[in-house]
Amino acid sequence: MTIAGLTSAISIVEVPTSYIVEKANIERHRATYLVAGVITLLSIIMVLNFELLFGFMITATTERAQPLIALGIAIYLGWVWNRNSLITAIRAQDGANADGLFWKIWPVYVKFVCPVLIILIIVQLISG
Repeated sequence: MTIAGLTSAISIVEVPTSYIVEKANIERHRATYLVAGVITLLSIIMVLNFELLFGFMITATTERAQPLIALGIAIYLGWVWNRNSLITAIRAQDGANADGLFWKIWPVYVKFVCPVLIILIIVQLISG
């Protein structure tokens, strides 16, 4: 579990580190220390105020952020990402069959059905 946690932490830190390196022209090792420092500070705040912040963090991530992120992904995949690009990406994978029934139904499902279902979930969460 330690190895799994460490490798996951490395991949999570990579995105903000790369962003800082590209946008702020900071050396990679300095950007890594900056990101690690911010994460450490936020972790200490979380640990020292666990009773108060834990419930808030769970609610913010599971009830608020996840449905909004899912809606964003569904809209992106259904309306922004071109179907031909998707089929090209599928065909580039070993053993993938882009001519199957699933890949004919999936784009329509993601474009229309998924956003409606996700919006219904968000409305249900808001009306509580």
